[in-house]
Amino acid sequence: MEENKDEPCLVKAGQGSRVLNTVSYKNRFLYSKYDPERAILRLVQSLNLLPGSLLLLFSPCLWYGIEELFQKLPEGTKVLVLEADEKLYSLSKNTLSQKSFASQIEFYKADDFSFLDSHFRSLVSKGEIRRVIRVDMSAGVLFESSLYEKVYSAASEIVERFWKNRITLVKFGRLYFKNFFSNLQSVPDSCFLSEVKASVSKPLLVFGAGESLDKTLASFDTSLRKKYFLLATDASLPSLLQRGIKPDAVVGVEAQFAIQKAYIGSASSSITLFADIFSRPQIKRILGGRVVWFSSELCDSQFISSLKNAGLVKSFIPALGSVGLYAVYIALALRQNENIPVYLTGLDFSYTYGATHAKNTPAHLQRLFLQNRLSPLENFESAFAPGCKSLVSPEGKVFCTTQALTAYGETFVKFFSGSKNLFDSGRGAFPLSLPYCIPLPDFDASSFTFENVEFEKKSESQLQNKNQIDEFLQNEKNALLKLRSLLSKGESSEFFSETESLSSQIEALLLSREYLYLHFPDGYSLSMQTSFLKRVRAEIDYFLKYLEASNEGS
Repeated sequence: MEENKDEPCLVKAGQGSRVLNTVSYKNRFLYSKYDPERAILRLVQSLNLLPGSLLLLFSPCLWYGIEELFQKLPEGTKVLVLEADEKLYSLSKNTLSQKSFASQIEFYKADDFSFLDSHFRSLVSKGEIRRVIRVDMSAGVLFESSLYEKVYSAASEIVERFWKNRITLVKFGRLYFKNFFSNLQSVPDSCFLSEVKASVSKPLLVFGAGESLDKTLASFDTSLRKKYFLLATDASLPSLLQRGIKPDAVVGVEAQFAIQKAYIGSASSSITLFADIFSRPQIKRILGGRVVWFSSELCDSQFISSLKNAGLVKSFIPALGSVGLYAVYIALALRQNENIPVYLTGLDFSYTYGATHAKNTPAHLQRLFLQNRLSPLENFESAFAPGCKSLVSPEGKVFCTTQALTAYGETFVKFFSGSKNLFDSGRGAFPLSLPYCIPLPDFDASSFTFENVEFEKKSESQLQNKNQIDEFLQNEKNALLKLRSLLSKGESSEFFSETESLSSQIEALLLSREYLYLHFPDGYSLSMQTSFLKRVRAEIDYFLKYLEASNEGS
């Protein structure tokens, strides 16, 4: 036994007439010496399985319990079996080849992260997976426990993010694409983020709307104004303007009308706007300044892929959720190199009891407007809402946070914690995993100003982009008219071709125009059922109205 301790060995185990094998590996038995099946069978029996589950079976070894598990699987359940240890993988692979159920098993190496990530996303994109369940099939998981936890967490996050995105698309999907068609017509007169990348040679200061913004602005020396490039989130803009600080640029990603409150007092200010192409079109008209476009990656779709391939949209940013995260991403893209520091304030992802935002932000102003004897200025109810939890700042002050803010904070850490010369100057309670820099340092004034960047499109480029966009919009309009005719008149339509079936022609037009159905509750995939197509038919008239408009949306 000693000489084989680094190789998995089969050892007879069990009692009476029922004798099974256990596995000895690295001085550990991976199953019980007395009854190898008992523990896994009890675990299988205790599982409460629901349709739409993805089961991750870790370290199967001798595959005990797998048949019993398959017998209780509800319809719509997916099973993946993973092994991280190379030698145990070989043992399990050889054992599986002798089993009658081998053809039903998807067995992979748990350390093939690239494949697993794409495979998980492919499974989830079909809308059939709603939860992830982990099942440890043997004690082999102990040899790579952190790796298995990483795989399980990644799969759970992919599923969770998919359904969060689905909820967002169901609620706002139609509005996003309506805004897109309106904003697209302004692209020839503007530019994209990629065209002004690495254009700022002085330190950048990013303003969020959290309470730490008040601390920073209270000590903000006006002499520092020209020494920093100031990048504000839309929610922080009124707070800055109230203090007489005009930022160099503001970031806007919100699609709804409600965000226009953040721009009160900024009309005709000529502040540069970094805008998501799915954001509210009216904002650029309020500011009256230059616009730099980018696109958040709302979802995986052929329509968005076609925009990339055609070059109509040149700058894409991962779906980050919070406008503050988009502002940080943009600030890091704007600096000329990693030696230029970027400072953050107001990105707290937490708040004190009674307050949620900095003073003069839209949330604070609304509390001021509604304040009376029965509704005080302090917003204590937000601190005791479901899902809230307490955090303690480095100074020992108690804050609270929500599930949404925690998710944003975790996304921040994932994307930005390793960025060079990125500093936290707000110091809220949520740990951003960044070095602190308080107060803001003074710098020698830079001769470079952001205004030196060439924003204006040259006439040749403007004309080329305008022609390309006009052609795209006309093609979309023609495609929707054709689709409407095929759906309404069927084979009697003037667009019907006898070389293909009616359903094939409709499907071909719909596959690359997901904006017609992405916002349906079941719109994560195209369905050719009559009820689904009737809803699509109703959406065509809605989008034709905006495609036929000669100017921007209402």
